[in-house]
Amino acid sequence: MTAKIALRLLQLCLVCALLACGEKQVSESRLQQSLLSPENAYPQRIVTLSPHLTELVYSLGLQNKLQATVEYSDYPQAAQSLPRIGDAFRLDWEKLHEYQPDLVIAWQNGNPQHIIDELQRKNYPVLALENPSLYELPEQLMTLSERIGGKEKAQQLGIKYRQGLEQLHQKYSSKKNLKIFYQISPDPLYTVNGTHVISEMLNLCGAQNVFANLGSIAAPVSAEAVLAANPDAILTTHEMLNAVREKWQAGGLIEVENIISVSADEVARASLRMLDGSKNICTTLDVWREKN
Repeated sequence: MTAKIALRLLQLCLVCALLACGEKQVSESRLQQSLLSPENAYPQRIVTLSPHLTELVYSLGLQNKLQATVEYSDYPQAAQSLPRIGDAFRLDWEKLHEYQPDLVIAWQNGNPQHIIDELQRKNYPVLALENPSLYELPEQLMTLSERIGGKEKAQQLGIKYRQGLEQLHQKYSSKKNLKIFYQISPDPLYTVNGTHVISEMLNLCGAQNVFANLGSIAAPVSAEAVLAANPDAILTTHEMLNAVREKWQAGGLIEVENIISVSADEVARASLRMLDGSKNICTTLDVWREKN
């Protein structure tokens, strides 16, 4: 091989090496841009550990990121087809591992603490959210959107939600104040105190919880204590209505017309449907006012 040919081969190799290097730099640059794109800045594989958390993800329009959830996540209807990895109190760890979530959204004051601790020990990214008050929900929705995306949607929903609460306040704040016993179950007689979101709904609708000063957020009370509190009406859920009426009618203590009900999910789940629950409580109490 002559020196001239060897020199040309060397030059050709250098050119090819430079081109390859350039292509590699462009490829790496594109990869970095892709990794830093808005779509990939948020978790892409989400698991929720409570039905109301599933609802919130759907509210933000990010249900395509949901990989799995827990039992009783039945709203909206599409959520019923999501895979299940247990319930709010126990998880199937093998199934959870199969979905490889890059975020697990937990219920801080609902899921057992040992589950949240174990998730963190296993190095799953966790966002643990406490139950918000009636008026704190928009703020929690914003917190969620900051972690998973959908900030603009969260802002819009928050504005609409607050406006709905304000409209209810204006409509019902001047109504005749009612004393209400909210009954969760027929036996024992479980109820809630004034810090519970249901008490906030009652207050919004021009009513007060007769057990607002109860020591625990939820606890059993006696029939004697209920009668001593002398409520105008008993409010329960549609699901419990017949059993609650049978309980009180058996002793002839409360007239059936004074035992009324609303949908359980709308008052029990910390989702945007709390506005619908508040509306239904207000309407239900107002119908009772008109009859009495």
